[in-house]
Amino acid sequence: MHAKLPKLELKKFHGNPIEWYPFWESFESAVHKNPNLSGVDKFNYLKSLLVETTQKVVAGLALTSANYEKAVELPRARFGNRQIVISSHMEALTRIPKIMSISEIKRLRSLYDTVESHLRGMESIEISPDIYDCF
Repeated sequence: MHAKLPKLELKKFHGNPIEWYPFWESFESAVHKNPNLSGVDKFNYLKSLLVETTQKVVAGLALTSANYEKAVELPRARFGNRQIVISSHMEALTRIPKIMSISEIKRLRSLYDTVESHLRGMESIEISPDIYDCF
């Protein structure tokens, strides 16, 4: 007996390097490694999920199977660069608003959750705490 799962909806990628790896892992699993899809179909899915300025990264590539690998490599090189991802996490951490009082429980919880989220994001792509410890 097989469970009927709900239709999987892939999230769109808006260009935030912090979101690249989760986007790519999801896309890779559902589309990129799917042997039932042609290169053109995969390229169409990729183009439909790249929005705003990220679409420009693959602009000009004809919708062909031969160009699919180029269409994958271009955003991967721009948004998946580990140093850019690290810098994006660090920049986001520096922009966390100050909390002036320990009585601001909700804001303290939000601060903790935000910091933990960024640390987990870096750990998930195997970025060692040694890299950001001094921060």
